[in-house]
Amino acid sequence: MKSFVKFLIIQLLFIGFTLGNSINVYANEVKQKELYILEDPTWLRQTGFSKGLGHDRQDLGIILPANVQLTIKQVNPNFKGNLTLRLLNDNNKHETSRNFNQTQITVSVPYSSVPFVDTVYNGTEKPKIEYTITDNMQTLPIYKKGQNQQDFFSQWDRTSAPFALVVDDYFQLLVPQKDKAFMKRMRDFSSIDELILYYRDIFTYYNKLSGISFDTNIKTNKNIPNKYFIKADISGPGGGYYGGNHTAETSDSVASFWLSKGWGALHEIGHGYQDNFTRGEVWNNIYAHSFQQKNLGSGIYSNGWLYDYGRKNIVDSNIDNLLHKNQSAFNTWGLREQLYGFILLKNKAGDDSFTHFNQEYRKLANSNGFNISDYNQFDLLSKAYGEISKLDFTPVIESFKGKMSDWQKELNRYQNYKPVAILNEVVPTSKVSEIQKALNLETPLSLVTTDDLARTGLTGNVTLNIKIDDFNQIKNQTIYLMNGEKEVKKVSITSPSISLGQLPIGIYTIYSTNTNNKCYTLDTHYLKVKESNNNVTLNYKLRTKSVLLNQEIEFLGLGDDKFASAHVDLENQHLNIEVTSKDPHSYFPNEQYGKIEILDTNGNITYSKVMNGTNTTLEHSSQILKEGYKIRLYHAEPSRLKIKNNKTTLTNNKTNTLVVTSQGLKNENLSQNLNQELATSIDTFASKIYENKLLSQSNCAESKVELKLAINSLTEPLKAQMLTKYKELLKENPTTNEDESEGSAFSFDFKGYSDRLFAKLNLDLENLNGKLTVENIMPHYYFKDSYASILIQDKNGSTIFSRDFIGSETNNNSVEDIPLQEGYYITIKHREHSNRLFVNNDTKNISLDKNAVNSYKIMKNKLESINESDIPNPSKNPYLGEKFNITFKGLGDWIFAELNLDLVSNQANIDIKKGEPHVYFTDSYTSVAIKDSEGNDVYTKDFIGNKGNDALVKDISLKAGYYLTITHKEPNNRLIITNTINKLELDKDTTITYKITDTGLVKSSEDEIPVPSHPIYYGNEFNTVFKGYADRAFAEMNMNLTEKQATINISDGIVHSYFSDIYTSILIENSKKETVYSKNFIGINNYSKNSETVTLEEGSLITLTHLESSNRLEIINKETLFSLPKSNSVTYQVVAGGLKKIN
Repeated sequence: MKSFVKFLIIQLLFIGFTLGNSINVYANEVKQKELYILEDPTWLRQTGFSKGLGHDRQDLGIILPANVQLTIKQVNPNFKGNLTLRLLNDNNKHETSRNFNQTQITVSVPYSSVPFVDTVYNGTEKPKIEYTITDNMQTLPIYKKGQNQQDFFSQWDRTSAPFALVVDDYFQLLVPQKDKAFMKRMRDFSSIDELILYYRDIFTYYNKLSGISFDTNIKTNKNIPNKYFIKADISGPGGGYYGGNHTAETSDSVASFWLSKGWGALHEIGHGYQDNFTRGEVWNNIYAHSFQQKNLGSGIYSNGWLYDYGRKNIVDSNIDNLLHKNQSAFNTWGLREQLYGFILLKNKAGDDSFTHFNQEYRKLANSNGFNISDYNQFDLLSKAYGEISKLDFTPVIESFKGKMSDWQKELNRYQNYKPVAILNEVVPTSKVSEIQKALNLETPLSLVTTDDLARTGLTGNVTLNIKIDDFNQIKNQTIYLMNGEKEVKKVSITSPSISLGQLPIGIYTIYSTNTNNKCYTLDTHYLKVKESNNNVTLNYKLRTKSVLLNQEIEFLGLGDDKFASAHVDLENQHLNIEVTSKDPHSYFPNEQYGKIEILDTNGNITYSKVMNGTNTTLEHSSQILKEGYKIRLYHAEPSRLKIKNNKTTLTNNKTNTLVVTSQGLKNENLSQNLNQELATSIDTFASKIYENKLLSQSNCAESKVELKLAINSLTEPLKAQMLTKYKELLKENPTTNEDESEGSAFSFDFKGYSDRLFAKLNLDLENLNGKLTVENIMPHYYFKDSYASILIQDKNGSTIFSRDFIGSETNNNSVEDIPLQEGYYITIKHREHSNRLFVNNDTKNISLDKNAVNSYKIMKNKLESINESDIPNPSKNPYLGEKFNITFKGLGDWIFAELNLDLVSNQANIDIKKGEPHVYFTDSYTSVAIKDSEGNDVYTKDFIGNKGNDALVKDISLKAGYYLTITHKEPNNRLIITNTINKLELDKDTTITYKITDTGLVKSSEDEIPVPSHPIYYGNEFNTVFKGYADRAFAEMNMNLTEKQATINISDGIVHSYFSDIYTSILIENSKKETVYSKNFIGINNYSKNSETVTLEEGSLITLTHLESSNRLEIINKETLFSLPKSNSVTYQVVAGGLKKIN
């Protein structure tokens, strides 16, 4: 009997164990599932921007054990396309995929796998799949945000499923069973929901940086809701990879990359945000580093990949050597080093500039006729960055030895952008560390403008040493030094050595007039002032041939990637050859894929380079190329041989022979009209010059040199025709021309009917005053409405003065003075301007051009003519307004606080929500500080990321002259500062300071906030506690400034038996210094309980003494709980809103 019972127990235990760990049991069941479809983002595909587009797929809710068959088909008769079924696991060698449609297929693999069907893009018809579930299959454990995590793990534990799936809007993560225990107790996340929020943060930030959105009307900026697919792959390359249909950690686990915070996930996800134009293992890291920079703060130095996890000094030194010792070209730098360079540019330009570049590139790549090889990356990058930041990054890219076209360099100069330089290139070596710290810069190689360095007060003496073949060719011409649109120096070239005197350290743009028959260009266009004495050589190069004659031959390989180029430089008689890829095309292994030969005028081969499909030797060389020489080109795939911006020189033959002529390259087998082709190129180039007003009107523009030289290469009569056509563009204004805008006195004469003077406006730009004299006459009775007008606006575009002259209305005699300021704008209108408006520079006694509408910018001793559209529009100025809103967002973009400013009622309102701002941050995440015009704290609040706040709504008094300082660890996407009147957003940064004015907010800095000599402590209630022996409180004084009274409460007992004299005293005087209350506390006296109330007023003085003030006197602001300063004798005065410390 005992044996039978024992047997029965064993059997029951076995059955229980089996049931507890069994796979799910299904009866054979046919299921159907309608699959969602996605819009095909052709505008993204066109740029090579993949963003996991091939990753999106839909699960069947099951796991297919080894060798178990799955039968599936598509059953919607209206859907005509094919679908792809994938059986996925943790090893790509054990996976399979099959296409299917309405014909049923059956699949299996000898390994446990999870079946998915790839999502279809485009179309309106949704596919519907039908598949059979059998009792051999398992349920796939799936977790979505907000579900019960314990239930999820219980199901997974119960079924022992080999995989589980985490699904969110941005990604799907296939988790192997071996990671289940780790997933329950992740190192960096307290829950799966927190893991999901982390990835949401990554994807939303990457999307913002790339400039794509679900809510936009611009097609090329539209995002679509596809999901990345993330998995393990033990047979993958490297440590991890991003592929066309998934991204994976190279392991049988996802714990290291995907269940932990680290570089791997950021790096691989970033690959989806590259495009065909950007560098494969660098551009993705811009996203990754930017995310680390946003979240790690100063921890980026020890935990960031860019700075090699704590080896920042070594990384800085390596970059410095590349720049200043080796002077290596940017495209030869390593991956970390190239990232460093891109981050220097992006940090200075700002995230918005990086976003703008991505948006502009997508727009360009989707335009008709786009060819990626026609563009330089740094051309487009500097253009986009400049458009947003208003900075010229050309000098930095030149320091990098990065490739830029001369055209884009000049275009950047003629935008009036402020040039940017590397810090240690414009700061004395001994001062770099000090200034880096003072400017809060990450590295000694961070980028700065001259304005950034102004606070250092450092200057340097500058001498220009001019080198030129014939000095007389530039004698008496002019050199300009500019900082943006500000003219810093203007000097006449009178000798080969020119002293510029003392200049603030920094970088300046150099312009030189170019008006003689001989054509010269400068070898540098930027002046760097670094040392106390700076001797700078300026080389003027004599030019003989235009760059428009040069041509660049490009060899494209697999995927149309450029692997070699040959640049024809006719002026210097060189062919500059670069072979940049050793494996141009893997389909042509070790066989000739491309070839370049140079033949001299006798047919001798002077140079030959064979480029095999694989194992080709890289090269960077310059070969002699003269007029009459030939270039023989071979390409196994002739459609992949290109000449930039030229479609007439090459044939579809594998071999093309090009003759070098004075007008460029001519195919010996084609009948080309090079004269006409060059004229067409000239027209195109001239139209580009005309598009830039500053460039087209400048005597310094080197593009005009190129245009002139190109026209000189034409043959007659076309040459004469083109010179006539572009005579205005090429006219040589004499260098002695006066600047008509310079002068201290200007006048405007307004005449009307019978040429009678009805008004005169005089401007004194030395003393910045205007005077309007109006005569007692009717301007012109033919005109019943406005005949003439004067409008003066401030630097923000707000109206300061206006006068409208109605033609048929008689004016009274008047003389009116008008105060002016630098930066004001004046607009003069006259209906009969051609013969009845006269504009004069009275200083130089010359008449100025005039139109129906004439707008000017007022400066000291200068009246600069501008377009009316250049005047700021107050309704389009985010800083002008009466009401502003600051919204603070945290983790998951939840709004944890709002600050509203009402400048009419002079009040701020802060609304703090209950909760933690951002649990990833253990220190200050956001702060708000309001200070008065003297620098006193009016209100402060520090939001610790992982510390909960109680709900609070509070009003705060404001006045013009107050300062508002806001900090935010994630300002780019989680701090919004809005003008609520015109709905425009203001600038923001990790730290931003504004000064409050009567008309709005003005950007300021913490350095501009005064340090109060007699600080004010704002609040309505203050409590003073007087302690004595054994820290017993023997008296308290409560001051209520709202009720204008102080209440003194005295307790029973001896104050302090050790002191026989006055131990503490309270003296309250009114604003006339008349005593209204006085009390001395003798230490050994025994006092009775008592309470007295005293009236306070604005101006009242409260003087407190205490012999042991350091530890037995407390003065507390009851609103902020901050302690006020104290001493053995301290005096406070009651002022509006608080107490002011007097001594």
